Amino acid sequence: MHFVLTSGGKQTAIEGAETLKLLAAAASGAIAIMAGSGIEEHNVSAIIARTGVREIHASLKSTVPSAMRYQNEEISMGAGKGSEYQRFVVHEQKVRSLLQAASNGEPKT
Repeated sequence: MHFVLTSGGKQTAIEGAETLKLLAAAASGAIAIMAGSGIEEHNVSAIIARTGVREIHASLKSTVPSAMRYQNEEISMGAGKGSEYQRFVVHEQKVRSLLQAASNGEPKT
């Protein structure tokens, strides 16, 4: 199966929902249209309902402090000063909440 990852030509998948719907219909299952960009638990069910896509891409990342012991504040190695002292993680609960929202509606709190 071949996949096309797209936001429907907009900044986020919810904004490009109409185009995603047209793409999914035109693909007719020959190519899987994967919605991506800005997908979170609060909007995933709406994106699926409005577009008919069966595949989604969500990063669900959060920044956490780096475990580095020595940090030299005099020099920066990243694009933004101090960015090398952070890292991205994906929390299991965020993934579970997204999956629940995608398959059963909004997550239970």
